[in-house]
Amino acid sequence: MPIRGKLHRFTDTNISNSPTDTGVYALYERGKLICIGKGDGKDGIRVRMQSHKRGDEGRCTQRATSYRRERSSNPSVREVYLLEEYLAKHGALPRCNDRIG
Repeated sequence: MPIRGKLHRFTDTNISNSPTDTGVYALYERGKLICIGKGDGKDGIRVRMQSHKRGDEGRCTQRATSYRRERSSNPSVREVYLLEEYLAKHGALPRCNDRIG
């Protein structure tokens, strides 16, 4: 089951209003899913998405235009599930993901 959260514009303001909790997120570029990621430990959802926005995770995700997020008590397991689900459906990982886990 994909991430169920509301679709938000990938702006500094929206990201700064994201939860600091652990969870997963999906980044989109013009409506196309480009990355599935997780925020865990001290790096919750907000910290991880700020890192993408700054370009710390590379140019690929910096170009995102929108995102969805979902709180999760076990984001590592949820991220693997989402990536495996995407791979099974599309035959490849999202463009900005290079591996599972």
